[in-house]
Amino acid sequence: MAALNGVKTKLESPALQPSFHDFTKTMQFNFPDLNTSFLFRIENGVLKEFTESSVEKPDISVTSNSDTLLAIMNKKMGAMSAYTTGKLKVRGSMKDLLKLQKLM
Repeated sequence: MAALNGVKTKLESPALQPSFHDFTKTMQFNFPDLNTSFLFRIENGVLKEFTESSVEKPDISVTSNSDTLLAIMNKKMGAMSAYTTGKLKVRGSMKDLLKLQKLM
């Protein structure tokens, strides 16, 4: 939860708001090690929903174990390093993934 709250905090940050003003997406974080998923529903850059749930086809899907996401958010591991080693799997359009990078 700490890592996801970090994503939430960054998304709500006034410094990043201009980057997300026209961003309307569902973003799902999947944690196989915890057997759970969390959903962020964002409308025009505003977080409308943050719940422990999942949807069949999110716009952006992030899958990793909880320790990996926590290491990324705490700057102990780079997101690109986690991605290239297979510890972090992401699906979505390139434009959306570039936005996601700002949150991690």
